[in-house]
Amino acid sequence: MRSGVEIHFASGLYGPSYYGHGEVDAFYLWTGDYPVSAQPLPTVSVSQDSIHQAKRIGATTKITLQGQITGDSTGDFKQLINYQRALRDRFSRSFAPFHIKEEGEIIFSRENAWVDSITFSESNYNRLIDYTININAHDFNNWSGYPGDDQTLGHVVDLEDSWSFSDSEDGTASVTHNISARGLHEHYSNRGGLNNPISNAENWIKTRTGSANMPQPFLVGDGKTAYPILLSNSHNVDRAEGTVSATETYGYNTGAIQLEPIMSHNISIQSGVESDFITVSYDATLKGGQSIRLDDIYSSQSHMRYIEQADVFIRGETQINDLNSTPISFNYAENSGENSISYSATYDNNNLYREQIEKMSSSWPHPIVTTMDGVSANVSIGITPSRDIYWDYTVSFDTDEIRNVTTVSLDGPLKTRGPLKYSQSMAAGFIKLIEEKGFAYDIATGCYHNLLSTRNGQTESLDPTINVGAPLNGSTAGDKSHNYCIEFNHFRAGLHRVPTSFSVNKNHFTKEYSISCSFTDAKVNNVQLGVGTARSYSYSIDVTPSLVQFNPKPSCNQNGHYVIWDTSAGKNEQITFNIEYQGAGSDFASQGKVELDRAVDYMYLNVNDKFSNPNTSTSYVVSETQNTNLPLKSVSYNQSKSQLPYNQGLGGNTQFMFGKYHDVNGITFNVSPYQ
Repeated sequence: MRSGVEIHFASGLYGPSYYGHGEVDAFYLWTGDYPVSAQPLPTVSVSQDSIHQAKRIGATTKITLQGQITGDSTGDFKQLINYQRALRDRFSRSFAPFHIKEEGEIIFSRENAWVDSITFSESNYNRLIDYTININAHDFNNWSGYPGDDQTLGHVVDLEDSWSFSDSEDGTASVTHNISARGLHEHYSNRGGLNNPISNAENWIKTRTGSANMPQPFLVGDGKTAYPILLSNSHNVDRAEGTVSATETYGYNTGAIQLEPIMSHNISIQSGVESDFITVSYDATLKGGQSIRLDDIYSSQSHMRYIEQADVFIRGETQINDLNSTPISFNYAENSGENSISYSATYDNNNLYREQIEKMSSSWPHPIVTTMDGVSANVSIGITPSRDIYWDYTVSFDTDEIRNVTTVSLDGPLKTRGPLKYSQSMAAGFIKLIEEKGFAYDIATGCYHNLLSTRNGQTESLDPTINVGAPLNGSTAGDKSHNYCIEFNHFRAGLHRVPTSFSVNKNHFTKEYSISCSFTDAKVNNVQLGVGTARSYSYSIDVTPSLVQFNPKPSCNQNGHYVIWDTSAGKNEQITFNIEYQGAGSDFASQGKVELDRAVDYMYLNVNDKFSNPNTSTSYVVSETQNTNLPLKSVSYNQSKSQLPYNQGLGGNTQFMFGKYHDVNGITFNVSPYQ
């Protein structure tokens, strides 16, 4: 053992022994071919560089060793080369203890020293070789650490912990958090080796990630409390450098009073003199990021306000108070990876839908009106139609001046808003309103009145009025004993409530409907039946009479002689009833399907008694059909039945067929019912 000063590096005191020799001075070199050789001690110089991270947290110690290797240079210089290799091997470790002892006492120590470089100067290997060894170390005994650090978790340098804020005009803020650290190697003999620097950096990063560490700047969101949502995060590890970095991206609504999805939206308005309506395009996105699940977004107040009741929100933002609640078109997108919902829609203030429904609603229940038949009707339809459907009809008139008859025709498609299934349901109810509840008739009548009020520049009245003109025969006014000139204005009785035609067409590919109907003011003389007033009715009876079956029988003893015998096996006769009925349509509530069925039953009973066999056990119905058209108040009925002969047909009182015959003698004779 050398007396005086000793220099130890990676020695047996705090680490593995040197070639099994225990604690050995670093400059006792063992070459393998030669015994341990004590080399001259180098000069030692030490300097420190402070490490600052908001404050001084520690220092890096730089140690420089400068010395010479001595040896025998005779022969092939093998001894010097072996000593040179041995010195390099002694300082090949890193993060090992470095000590300087004097008289056996440690006067300088660094626990975690690593070798930066070993440099040998040019030499002719003449007994001496110069060298320089650069060693660095951190003085953990005097390590203060980053403010707030727990020093027992490890040591880190090159620290970053930064927050950046961006305030948007749409009421949202975005936040980016960058954090990184480089861990230091630590050697603890009582822990069994090196402590991983990545673990040191990871431990420091973990204590600073998360929104709980976010500061709240006064200039963002007026300094109000923020409820950030984590949108994305990334984590990077560089094991060669021992560094760990992380980036977190947050967002929040600056005016939020609780944790809620991040809402961003855009509203654009299109209008102008060339546009019939104001159109509003609306886009909204709700982001839950990694903080709020999709299910929670759907049940949130934000979803109700900005998506479910988007029309209310848009009205408040744009002050377009007559905006329709149902959009013209919309699109819904869900991103489960980002927990976000996007909604885009187009709204307008097209009031044709609303005005048409309000016009219809204003007449419900219909006031008492007098129809052509003189019957008063007061009907409540009991239907509340949607405001998302509109009959885009056109009106045409056809007037026969000779007959003084005008026909009003309506034709056009049904336009709807909303989903296809919802639109079909609306259309079905709206068609019922038009065809059964008189809306088509109301439209036609209104157009009919407007036409007559200006037709040919003269006034046409729906009621006859009497104008008293100049007295006739020279009579004076007020003389009631004389005749006066009485003039009747051009009189029209008004349109019939029952249309002359009504059809509904459905496009099975587009699921769209169109309606066509027509009304006329032609004079009709209604007929009073036992079940009500009929506009028209007719019936026809077809009778296929029973035919008596005859069979010719040849004579057994007279060649060419035949006798026609009655087989008494006649066929049943066939009776066919055809009934056509159209109701007067004087009352919306009357002459529905039940009333029309009763009318057909009434007419059937009248004709059935005349042509059907009263013995019902001998007859049966062969076929029966009935077609009912409620809009036209019409019914077509057809029935065929088979029965025993009841109506007049060919007589069966004789066994011979009536006609002219020849007997075997060639004599002609006649057979007739009068013989």
